[in-house]
Amino acid sequence: MHSLLISLALVVSACAVGTGIDPDAEPVVTSATTSSTIAVDEKTRLDAIEVVGRFYDAVLARDGSAVASLGTDPPATIQEEIDGWARAIGLAGGSFVITREIFTEATAEITVRLTLDLIEVGPWSYETTVKLVGGSSWTTIWSPTALHPSLEPGDLLRVDRSWMPRAPILAEDGMPLASAEEIKVIGVVPSNIDDLDALTSELARLAGIDPAVVAQELGRPAVQPDWFVPVGTIKLVVYAAVGEEIEALPGVLVRDGSDRLIFRDGFAEHLVGSVGPITADQLDRLGFPYGPTDVVGQTGLEAKYEAQLAGRPRTVIVRINKFGRVLEDLFVIEGSAPADVLTTIDVEVQTAIEQALDERSLPTAVVVIESATGQVRGIASRPLSDEFDRAVLGTYPPGSTFKVITATALMENGFTTGTEVECPAGVTLGGRSIQNAGGFELGKIDFFEAFYTSCNTAFAAAAVDVLTTSILEEIAAIFGFGTEPDLGVPSAASSFPRPVDIAEFAAAAIGQGRVLASPVHMASVAAAVGAGAWRSPTVIAQATRIEGTELERAAVSSLAGMMLAVVTSGTGTNAAVAGVNVHGKTGSAEFGSGDEPETHAWFIGYWDDLAIAVLVEGGGGGGSVAAPIAQTIIAALSG
Repeated sequence: MHSLLISLALVVSACAVGTGIDPDAEPVVTSATTSSTIAVDEKTRLDAIEVVGRFYDAVLARDGSAVASLGTDPPATIQEEIDGWARAIGLAGGSFVITREIFTEATAEITVRLTLDLIEVGPWSYETTVKLVGGSSWTTIWSPTALHPSLEPGDLLRVDRSWMPRAPILAEDGMPLASAEEIKVIGVVPSNIDDLDALTSELARLAGIDPAVVAQELGRPAVQPDWFVPVGTIKLVVYAAVGEEIEALPGVLVRDGSDRLIFRDGFAEHLVGSVGPITADQLDRLGFPYGPTDVVGQTGLEAKYEAQLAGRPRTVIVRINKFGRVLEDLFVIEGSAPADVLTTIDVEVQTAIEQALDERSLPTAVVVIESATGQVRGIASRPLSDEFDRAVLGTYPPGSTFKVITATALMENGFTTGTEVECPAGVTLGGRSIQNAGGFELGKIDFFEAFYTSCNTAFAAAAVDVLTTSILEEIAAIFGFGTEPDLGVPSAASSFPRPVDIAEFAAAAIGQGRVLASPVHMASVAAAVGAGAWRSPTVIAQATRIEGTELERAAVSSLAGMMLAVVTSGTGTNAAVAGVNVHGKTGSAEFGSGDEPETHAWFIGYWDDLAIAVLVEGGGGGGSVAAPIAQTIIAALSG
């Protein structure tokens, strides 16, 4: 507690810093300017001020005994009154300054401006007055008006917060992916409950609310006896039949509310995200105006755009009488309307992805991007039971899909599609053995064939012979490696760490070593070839990038032909769709250790104005596992 400072420029404060003389305060009355006031000596005045300072120090510290010790005939209910006042408004601390003094022969009225720090409201300032008697020795006269000037015996304060319905998350055509549905929120006020067991039994019977949920919500940290504590919801059609019975239960309050209605179970679930009861950590991070009984975004867009989707609640501190009737609004903070989040998701594309992933057992991610804009048209991660969004947060060795970058670097440094290369079954570079998948060898072939057959040995050797670390780093950067993602939801950066030696450089050239990429990023690599420029992908419509990092035109033209051949006659024939020019690149990316490491299955590609990436964790061959998934999606969107 602060020590009391008394001087001619009087400052009285408690439990906070930043107090002082109010520059707008009325003049202090210390002389006989009216028939009801008298002049007092400075010591008498300062003695009264000191008592007031100790009084409000004790009030803000919720120390009823100290308050009582300063009073004349204090009631036994002082501690109860102070605790009820502090709990009801969520008092976290406060301060005060003296703004006015009036003295008579044996009494004084000292007005202070209280500035209270409230958990769910923020700062609340108002003036109130405490009365003293004595003259030579001052004592206080207790009254509820010392806490607020409007309070009368038996009155209580309450903080009412009302959130507007949460704004929807929309697909690119305005179709709601998640929206608000009007419901009734069933809540209880702990101090008004007569019989908790009987109440929970009736709530279970009438509204299907689990008694364990009621107990859990009432037991949350910081819940106060006078608060409205939500324990369940009920649809309007059900409420019409049982609402009167529910409202008649002692301790129950019913309020209008909204629930989250999703487009379809599992639809873009990881991207859209979820909402749920606020946690203690979230309450600390979000702060005002959130309270411990609120519902907030937990994952995905719901969490990322919490402030936008939720808006701000209308917050009112009301005075109620002992019968629970609201008498007046004492303090109002108007709310702000929530705002929609418009995504780039195309419902048709997303539906095709969801259907293609039905009954997939292995962890899988699929991303479809509009090549010319970088807008994500569809995105999914499986399994749905795993909250981890591998499409945007997972990073994996890209394997042979990285050959799109290496091929670009080689063609910008003298290679053409007709350049001859050797494709043995294996090659040792810098002491590291590089093998072709399945051990195939093709002898002397042109670079075009090396690409569509995905010859590891030819690519690694060519990179070591022709490229430098700086060249490959530069081309990887043009394709977005090392760029901080700005997707619109938390996402992982793809990386091309500088190789430390020839062995690691050879591995990096075929997407192994320490190279890591996310599925959404590899979709953007395919999109870059399709559009001739790399663009950072986004799921937020307002964040679309028109500009991009241009690729060298000749290289793009050659890549288009080679990626087409991958699907028509190379490793990606399982992605072929009749009548559609599908350009692609497969990848079987090794991970783990041992003589027979496992492989992730990749396919990236583009057709028409869309690009795709498919990753199957531990799936094996990209051509046999990932490419068929891409084919299913492309066929569905090309019919």
